[in-house]
Amino acid sequence: MSTNLNRPLGEKSITKRSFYLKIISRFGFCLLFSICVICLSIHIIRYDSFNGIVSKTDQYYFIPEISKSNSSAIDAVQYPEKSIEPFKGDNGKFSINKNNTVNVIDPLKTKEKKIISVNTNKFSSVIDPLNNKKEKFVSVIHKDRLVTNKSRGFLSIKDDNSSTSFEDYTKYCPDPGVGPRIAIVISGLGISKNGTQRVINLLPENFTLAFASNGNNLKKFMETSLNKGQETILQIPMQDFTILNSKDDPYVLKTNRSPKELSNIIYNSLNQATNYYGIMNYLGSSFLSDKSSIMILFNELANRKLFFLDDGSSRHNNISKELAANINLPYISSDLYLDYQYNRNDIRKKLKSLEYKARVSGKAIGVVVSFDENIEEILQWLKEDYMKDILIVPLSCLVKYYI
Repeated sequence: MSTNLNRPLGEKSITKRSFYLKIISRFGFCLLFSICVICLSIHIIRYDSFNGIVSKTDQYYFIPEISKSNSSAIDAVQYPEKSIEPFKGDNGKFSINKNNTVNVIDPLKTKEKKIISVNTNKFSSVIDPLNNKKEKFVSVIHKDRLVTNKSRGFLSIKDDNSSTSFEDYTKYCPDPGVGPRIAIVISGLGISKNGTQRVINLLPENFTLAFASNGNNLKKFMETSLNKGQETILQIPMQDFTILNSKDDPYVLKTNRSPKELSNIIYNSLNQATNYYGIMNYLGSSFLSDKSSIMILFNELANRKLFFLDDGSSRHNNISKELAANINLPYISSDLYLDYQYNRNDIRKKLKSLEYKARVSGKAIGVVVSFDENIEEILQWLKEDYMKDILIVPLSCLVKYYI
């Protein structure tokens, strides 16, 4: 019998040891994989339960309708009476009755065929941007029924009976005599998911949030903002003098594009979201100086009865302001543009200047880029004693006074 003197007494052979290690490692891998699958399944189930029926009805939208006695020019889409005729949704999951009730088959009770009836005549503030407007829930409306323009899909257009005098912009807003009013617009939202959600959570109602047209999950973010009482507008990137030779971006409005190409980009940008009240530029000093390009944009905004906000970052706005006046498009410019500031004292000074402007003229508009430092300083600024008589209002409340 041979003896291997290089191996200590009683030690298992390398062959046997490697065999056991393989068994243990494979078992551990299978166990870890099973745990990951279970955790992912739990997450999906919880997420689906949280979203409820909304996650199963992504092709439906809840549209607010104002009664004729309380109609407002700033509300989103309105429809004639025939648009709420009974119809049946996909797979029979939804049906609208003549008595303005919505029948929804509970997906968790499909075997029992349980029907949930929702009365749409009751008032609801689920998507009320000001929390003081009494809106009716008009029911679940399929996207095929939304207002269309030729073959370009569903758009956010008010009907032809909407007021064009813009007097209704202040119908649900505080009276000018109650004190200085400031509208604060937070721009650059929708690009960062976590950053956008943080801003929505931190800011109180009546702030106006500007979402980038090339952002992500805009409809979801805007719905969350409206539910909280915040107003929403859309921010579209435009060609600036400083980036004339930049890489072509399909979302940027540029002066060298053909009218047809520019129109298509505008349509696509405006259709990224619904239930917004106006449009705001991102950069755009070059685009807003070109008459032919501006008119393609402004005519579309006027047709949709939206307003245009110049963020104040560019001084080349005289041409665009005159052109907007020629077609009765509400055009407003901010009194303050607050970009990134390294020094928080500089942020406070600019906010103080905005407050002074509001006290002198009774109103002021500030555009603030959504950097963490800016948001934190705004929240602290609102807590100051000298701000107690200042009213923070949605931007739409001040539109009439700037046109």
